[in-house]
Amino acid sequence: MRQRGLRRHQPAPGRPRWRGVQQPAEDHQAHQPGEDGLRRARRGHGSERGEDQVFGRDPRRLRPGQSIGQDLRDGYRRSSVRLGRWWNLVGGRRPRGEQPSRSSRSPCFLRGRVQASTSRRLAVALYPEFDGKVLVATGGASLIVEALARQFVANGGSVVLGDLTTDHAHDVLSDVGDAGRFVRTDVTSDADLDALLATAVEEFGGVDFAVSAHTIFGCGYLETTRQQWHTSLDVNVASSAMFIEKAVPLIQARGAGAAVLVTSISGKAAQPNRIVYPVTKAALLGLSRNMAQALAPLGIRLNSVSPGWTWSRNIEARYGSREYADDFAGEFHAIRRMAEPEEIADAICYLCSDGASFVTGSDFAVDGGYSAMGPEALGQPYEKFPVIDS
Repeated sequence: MRQRGLRRHQPAPGRPRWRGVQQPAEDHQAHQPGEDGLRRARRGHGSERGEDQVFGRDPRRLRPGQSIGQDLRDGYRRSSVRLGRWWNLVGGRRPRGEQPSRSSRSPCFLRGRVQASTSRRLAVALYPEFDGKVLVATGGASLIVEALARQFVANGGSVVLGDLTTDHAHDVLSDVGDAGRFVRTDVTSDADLDALLATAVEEFGGVDFAVSAHTIFGCGYLETTRQQWHTSLDVNVASSAMFIEKAVPLIQARGAGAAVLVTSISGKAAQPNRIVYPVTKAALLGLSRNMAQALAPLGIRLNSVSPGWTWSRNIEARYGSREYADDFAGEFHAIRRMAEPEEIADAICYLCSDGASFVTGSDFAVDGGYSAMGPEALGQPYEKFPVIDS
């Protein structure tokens, strides 16, 4: 095989050896395999500095000291580097200057586990219809709402975020600048909800979209008290209903708009060591369907988003590292990892956009195949599922 390749590279009698670059007839040295002639042939064809490079499609054009076939190997090497650069764009990361390993040359969807970058993804302008619009969201201290705020502002909109804790307000406001406001909000207080919406009207002129993303997990198992039931239902269900109800007149005043309730896959499947939280999320799914019927005649669409396991501050506190959390929760998802907050925010943006103009009363499962796989407890010991109680 190698001998046939060598014979193929031998020039026919009387035929010039180097044919990739045409030179003036008087420059007869350009058609010789000598180093000087080859350099002159290449100068000005793709290299302003006259450096020795391989151009054209003729594999017989060799650099000085290069063996036959070496440029083909270099081509493969360059292809792998280009693939490595492409892999960086779709989510992989490797230190600058480091050669890509065999695994890093493979796109994420060709490997056993689909990887996602744990670094914060840059927001991209995809929805020009958000320009000049105003979004109000509860749960403003969550990573999902932070990502939503960055995405919405990147598309020309403004955001007003509310949360009971202001510990992370600076994180999101530093990203959105003057296009964002953060209001300390107790969602169980009607006065606080009124103040949150009033801030949007005073600062940005109105409300176009309302996103209810606040939640508490409550207790985990059979020790739940009556008061804990009341608190969880008040925060997760009743407060979501009141927030949307108060936002409706303001959205109507702008002509039309949309609302989104952030629910959970927990509202659709029984899970071990959890009772209160899944029940409240199931109630939110019912609230979404019924409220959508009431709001449709008013020109307001309402949908829900059910995330799978999503990277959050609670999960970080519970499991420590993203790698460990992915290993733990990945087996419950067909994509074999938990979601990035930006991936949930993208779904919310879509449901608010004109692209979802005929979508209302629907639940958008952004769960990496969790729902398709069935209950996560299948074949797993209950002890594996610690409760997230925040």
